[in-house]
Amino acid sequence: MKRTFDVKFWLGIGISVFFMAMLFRKIDFHQLGAALRIVDYRYIALAVAFTFMSYFLRAVRWRYLLISEKDIPLSSLYPATIIGYMANNILPARLGEFVRAYVLARREGLDTPAVFASLVIDRLFDGSTVLLILLATLFTLQLPGNMADAGTALRVVLDELDDHTLATFRSITISTMLKLMARKSRESTMRAPKVSGRVASRRWRGHTPERKSALFRAKGGH
Repeated sequence: MKRTFDVKFWLGIGISVFFMAMLFRKIDFHQLGAALRIVDYRYIALAVAFTFMSYFLRAVRWRYLLISEKDIPLSSLYPATIIGYMANNILPARLGEFVRAYVLARREGLDTPAVFASLVIDRLFDGSTVLLILLATLFTLQLPGNMADAGTALRVVLDELDDHTLATFRSITISTMLKLMARKSRESTMRAPKVSGRVASRRWRGHTPERKSALFRAKGGH
């Protein structure tokens, strides 16, 4: 049996090797070894466990954002989430979000723009949560003396940006949700005649020959 050269496989290997080389060329292995000798691995295990738990919870949230498009199982959402965050660690400008949307859309047969729209809402929720935590921290905790001026300046900036940020968040969220609802409505409208036809066909087949003849004569009489 003649073996064929798998271009996609070797291209993937080449890209992986390239990015791994780019990553490791900036690492001081002497410092890394010294840090690994003194580290408490219990905390590393906890950090890894909580990281993957947070990815799972993000996949659950993503499922509910996409439920109007399709009821997608977590077995598809979780791997796509992991792949997206892996790409974020390698690619600049958080391009892993595009990778995440593309992977799920290709796996589940969805439109990539619709999947990416759900990620916009997902990221807006993340940003608003971080903003609320920052506001709560600044206005409830007493900052050290050397940070007081910076804290005051940041409070002023946040007070100015708060209304604009909330307005932007509301407008983008409402716009995206309206687009998704309009698309869902169009799909439902297109499915309605097919469903009505199938129901009428089943009802017609369920009638006896005498009943069918009576209905036919009654229709002709009109």
